[in-house]
Amino acid sequence: MQEAALCIALLFRAPYAHVEAAYMLAGLDGVAVISCESQWNAKAFRHEPRGHTSWGYWQIDDEWHVQYRGDLLLHLAAGAAIWQGCMDQAMGNFTLAVRIYNSGSRTGAIAWSEQVRAKRDSLALYVWRHVR
Repeated sequence: MQEAALCIALLFRAPYAHVEAAYMLAGLDGVAVISCESQWNAKAFRHEPRGHTSWGYWQIDDEWHVQYRGDLLLHLAAGAAIWQGCMDQAMGNFTLAVRIYNSGSRTGAIAWSEQVRAKRDSLALYVWRHVR
């Protein structure tokens, strides 16, 4: 697990401790979501059209969830919990979980969910090639 996290951290030039925490909390699926949502920018910030903000690695929307701007590890854990809830709602279907995570809907963000799936599959191959 540590070798996979190290490979991913090097690939994205991201802090190893943060990648390792995300990998331990949310697996490769969560790492792929973070890679697409924030490109491993811990301070990624977006003004949402409804007047709220999305922030951090997971791009947590403060309209729906608490943002932990002062504690990145707590932010990673909160995002992993949100992600797990989406996976539970989707009964383990990755692309459906991404749709729920990104749009709150089973029918929204279809193209985005395919991009995240492709990133996850690409990361899986990358890790497999470098860690085996």
